[in-house]
Amino acid sequence: MSSNPTAPRQITRRQVLRAGAGLIGLGLAAACAAPLAVAHAAELRPSAPTFNGPAFQGDTNAMGWPTAIPTLAMGLIPLEDTVQQKASWQPFIDYLSQRTGVPVEFSVTTSYAALVEAQRGLNVTIGYYGPLSFLLAEQQFGAVPLVIDSRDGVNPGSYNSLLLAGKDSPVKSVQEIRGQDFVLVDPASTSGNLFPRVMLLEEGID
Repeated sequence: MSSNPTAPRQITRRQVLRAGAGLIGLGLAAACAAPLAVAHAAELRPSAPTFNGPAFQGDTNAMGWPTAIPTLAMGLIPLEDTVQQKASWQPFIDYLSQRTGVPVEFSVTTSYAALVEAQRGLNVTIGYYGPLSFLLAEQQFGAVPLVIDSRDGVNPGSYNSLLLAGKDSPVKSVQEIRGQDFVLVDPASTSGNLFPRVMLLEEGID
């Protein structure tokens, strides 16, 4: 839903993170109590990471994967029905297992913050995050970006954040949200929590 439904407003990641930095505590205190820096983490071509952990200092298998990590545990933020999400990710999981030479065990966490905690607790080796949840992971334990979504291998992937009202709702514009009940999704969701908060604040609605 937009003030002008034919002209959706474009908000850059940097604008949202800058405007939303002060909002993080509203929804994330219960999820992860950590200050959030406006990040450099989601740049299209991050510098090659250096792995200094003890697991990466020993022997490797034929594919170059450290033998100290016999199974690769991967966690995903919840994006859809768990069964469907696992099915859609299975080809990539199979590919990852082939390229590392070890079994890959992957799971969909119950929330965005749960993945941050699982990886911080070393229960997950690789995590798939959204922009905001990745920034939390970077703050919490120094997560390093390895791969970024891209449809063409050149430009970063993108998606839309929408404000929705039922077709029979009296709310027909952003301003008409004022004073109404409003529901957000996971506190660590970029499109489902941070973006809507920024959009509403820009309209003078707190």
